[in-house]
Amino acid sequence: MLGFLLLILAAGVFLISTRWEGRAPSLSLEPNLSLLGRTNTFQITASDEGTGLKSLRAEIRQGKRTVELLHESYPEVRRRVSKTLHIDPRALHLQEGPGLLRLEARDRSWRGEGNIASLERPIRIDITPPSLRILFRPPPPAQGEARLLIYSSSEEIPRHGILVGDLRFPGRSIPKKRLAAFFAVPLRIPSATPVVLQGEDEAGNRSRVTLATTIHRRNRRRTHLWMDPPFLLRVVREFQEQDPSLPDDPLEAFLKINRDLREKTHRRVWELCRNSEPRKLWSGPFLRPKGVRETSTFGEDRVFVFQGKGVDQQDHMGVDLASIVNAPVRASNRGRVVFAGEMGIYGQTVLLDHGLGVFSMYGHMSRIDVETGQMVDRGTLLGRTGSTGLATGDHLHFSILISGVFVDPQPWWNPTWTDLLERSLKGENPPPKAQGSSH
Repeated sequence: MLGFLLLILAAGVFLISTRWEGRAPSLSLEPNLSLLGRTNTFQITASDEGTGLKSLRAEIRQGKRTVELLHESYPEVRRRVSKTLHIDPRALHLQEGPGLLRLEARDRSWRGEGNIASLERPIRIDITPPSLRILFRPPPPAQGEARLLIYSSSEEIPRHGILVGDLRFPGRSIPKKRLAAFFAVPLRIPSATPVVLQGEDEAGNRSRVTLATTIHRRNRRRTHLWMDPPFLLRVVREFQEQDPSLPDDPLEAFLKINRDLREKTHRRVWELCRNSEPRKLWSGPFLRPKGVRETSTFGEDRVFVFQGKGVDQQDHMGVDLASIVNAPVRASNRGRVVFAGEMGIYGQTVLLDHGLGVFSMYGHMSRIDVETGQMVDRGTLLGRTGSTGLATGDHLHFSILISGVFVDPQPWWNPTWTDLLERSLKGENPPPKAQGSSH
């Protein structure tokens, strides 16, 4: 009998000690909110390894008003609860200004009404989107061209820029409390693609201004590149040494290079151009080599012909300049070397960042005399022309890119164009239409 009573006493002590435990639940909030905009998503996680969770609640207090966001009770033991809340302050009739977000988790302990964990976060409610004002509107967008937009915002906005369809071109701060964004229109983008200015404040409120709903088509010249067996053998042999998986058949290998490697190369260039100096490094017109012959223009619809038959078609994304063999290649403007080395179909290549999303590229070089990270001035020797990569002969392939998108280089050689751009960035007059460009 005594043993039985001791057993009951031990069980009671065990039950009381476990049910009377004094450890509060754990409670967390992700992300750690301080601002609430028009739309907000956050996650509350509560856990209790002792008696388990009894209830979880969340509320916002603003003045004398309390708005309940969540209140759940758990009749069965729950060790862990995670809840995702989607909050629209307007639907809850919350006012702009300060408030308090309060979370509370309670366990099933017999100690009082249970152990309580609470978490409070002072918040500010901001449901007014920024007001965007266009100061200088660029000419209508056209395929293969660059544009500059100057604008301002009613408040500081950490995220802003231009959307050309799904492509994003970041804006940057410039003098006189203004904002600027260079953006580019890809060569083959559909004419019905919208162009939109977008700004987002710290609370996530967004404003959008439609700049254009139609893209002007570019008049493109079709050219034919006639290839013979010796050319194929020479080009393919160079790439087969780098990639033994290429087919043995010269034409099959060429087509794989011209299609797959071209796409891979352009993707790599795009990635290298995603980060740019937030300030303008260039000044004046971009340097065009003297005494050169322009053998191919930007945007050509190039057909590759072998044994009298068109076997492939690709767009030419730059200007080809030829003079003498191993001619000097000089920086077109001041900038930073972001790449110097082998670049797929372009062979030995140098890529310069001129700031504000503007880049220049120099391809098919035989020698490179600069290093990644080096600052160069307008006219600095970068190396020598050559025929590396997918090239028919010794020449320079020169490209201009805006945040990784190839555009027509011709306007950037025009001092009228660059002068007006610079004056626009200084707030002296609106940006111009691209000089010498075709639609």
